[in-house]
Amino acid sequence: WLVEFTDPAGGRLGSQLAGISCPTPTLCLAGGDTGVYIGIPTITPASGPTTSVTWQWSISPLVLNSATATVPAQKVAAISCGGATCIAAGTGGLLAITTNSGASWTKYAVPTSATTPSDFAGAICQSNGTCLAGGLGLLYSTANAGASWSTSTIPATTTVSGFACPGPKNCVAIGTTSLVG
Repeated sequence: WLVEFTDPAGGRLGSQLAGISCPTPTLCLAGGDTGVYIGIPTITPASGPTTSVTWQWSISPLVLNSATATVPAQKVAAISCGGATCIAAGTGGLLAITTNSGASWTKYAVPTSATTPSDFAGAICQSNGTCLAGGLGLLYSTANAGASWSTSTIPATTTVSGFACPGPKNCVAIGTTSLVG
C-alpha cells in the first residue's frame, strides 16, 4: 500500500472526503464537503514494477459550499461510477450525475424541507446508466443516466446506506430501521 496524505483542493478542502470511486485505472473521483475532485495518478516507472504513485487532484465542475453553490448545505456522502457514468449523492438533497467521468455534472431537484431534509447516504451507478441513491426514507432510481427518475416508498424511519448490483437490472439495498414509539 502507498499512503498519500493530500488535499485534493490544494488547500481549499479544509474538511472531509466521504467517498471515492475509480471509473478507470487512471481516473478516480472523490467526494466530500466541498464537492467532487478528479484524481489522476502518475505511476513511475511507466512500465515494469511500480515504484511510486503520485496523484494530481483537481476540482470537478460539481462545486458545493462555496459562494457560487446553489444549495450551500450540500455535501457528497456517496459517489459511485459504472464506467463514465457516475452518481454523487449527499445531504441537502444532493443528487447529481455525470456521463463523462466528472467533466460535467447534471444536478437534480430533490424535494427538501426542514422536516424532510432529503439526505442521501448511499449510491451506486452501473455502466448501463442504472443508478440508485438512498437515505432516510428515500430511494431514488434511474435506468437512463438521469433522464428520468423514480422514487420507491420505504418506511420513513429506514435509512438506505448501501447498494450492490450483481446484474444489470438486479440491485439490492441495505440499511437500518429505527423504531419510534
